[in-house]
Amino acid sequence: MKPKQVLILALLCVALIIGIILKQSHKVPELSTQEYAPLDLSFDSVKAAKLEILNGKNEKLVELAKIDSGWQVVNFNHARSDQQKIDQLFNSIRSTKGELRAKDKALFSDFGISDEQAYSVVVSDSAGAVLLNVKLGTKRPGSAVFLRQTNSDVVYYVATDLFSQIGLNDDPAKTPPKSDYWVSVSIVNFQTDDVKHLEATRFENGQAIKTAQVSRQTDPNDLSKKTWQFERKDLPFPLDSEKIKTFLNSIKMFPALKPLDPKAQNYGFDKPVWSLKLVLEDGKEIILTAGSVNAENQARYVSVSTEPVAFELADYYFKTLDIDDSKFFVNNPLGIEPEKTTKLGLQAGPKKADIDVNGKPSDVVKSYLSNLQTISVGRLLWNEKEAKKLNGANVQTLTLQKDSGQAQTLKVGEIVSEQPKEYAARLSSGTAPFTISQAVFEAIFQNEGIFNSNEHAKN
Repeated sequence: MKPKQVLILALLCVALIIGIILKQSHKVPELSTQEYAPLDLSFDSVKAAKLEILNGKNEKLVELAKIDSGWQVVNFNHARSDQQKIDQLFNSIRSTKGELRAKDKALFSDFGISDEQAYSVVVSDSAGAVLLNVKLGTKRPGSAVFLRQTNSDVVYYVATDLFSQIGLNDDPAKTPPKSDYWVSVSIVNFQTDDVKHLEATRFENGQAIKTAQVSRQTDPNDLSKKTWQFERKDLPFPLDSEKIKTFLNSIKMFPALKPLDPKAQNYGFDKPVWSLKLVLEDGKEIILTAGSVNAENQARYVSVSTEPVAFELADYYFKTLDIDDSKFFVNNPLGIEPEKTTKLGLQAGPKKADIDVNGKPSDVVKSYLSNLQTISVGRLLWNEKEAKKLNGANVQTLTLQKDSGQAQTLKVGEIVSEQPKEYAARLSSGTAPFTISQAVFEAIFQNEGIFNSNEHAKN
């Protein structure tokens, strides 16, 4: 072998030895797994006044601030925030337990938890002092998360699904958290006992129709009390105050499908189809207005005068809101008391029944009257064309008389709608017309037991 070749071979051997020595001396960062370690992420949530969620570019994706009236979403029109979502996140973070997964910055990219990749969750007090600052890795291990404190190199695997608690159910690396998740979807906020007036209006063919008007007024029998009363004077049945309270309580619980930026598009509020006005004891008004329909899901767009956002409300809830005065009629609107009934009269086409009850109804009559105690009114009739259904030739009647007072006659005319099937009805006293359902119609006029009873004169 030539001297030159020997020299080259010797140099190669030296380089190989040096490489081996360097490799052995260089310690590769180790990935720690399954080493349990408690996380100390406790903070005083009572002092919390701001919650921010930022991306790796330090851009604020979510900003919540606590004011006197509660939390609001600063970067979504300062809308009311969902307090339960905030409490849930705070409680989950403070009680978090995790498994140690890494202790070296060189492994941050394996978890998507470097400063440039991760989402930061920062909680601070009213003076700006930071109470909590953690990072959530964008690589999502199923329903768990990778977490580290911002000033720490220690990465933990946390089984709690914190991403879903900040509104992220998709890939965190592709879909950032959104501020609208934090907006309260309860469409209205008030104290039920503060409401003194309720007024519902429908807009049809350019006309405003007052469908419900009730007010809390001084009780003439006890000047120290206020009771709910109808403002309309021609209604056929009395008012049940508890039903008004139930209605007011229920609308505070109706969840919107989602909040909307009212400036994002035209939601039809300039041409409303319905409104509901609530007047509070201090004179303040809350006005709900329904605009157009979302063609994709048939939800209704609703604005609230006291809210900086609009809402998309499911059709079911909107129909529940769209009331008239009949919503508040008492149960057993005909005031039927079997033991006090003296006479019962029925006419259904060619069939007639005239029964002297005299407060001692037979089992058949008692069962019939008991069933009539459960009937209810469908809605009031506002359309003149529908009201004329009471003037046809097919009017059927139910007459009841108690041991005291005049006889009361219910007149039922023709069908006014097919879906659902409803009949026009009215009391003989000339009060406002209304509808009854197919089931109520059958209960009154298609009870063969009454017509076959021995207690009435045979037709």
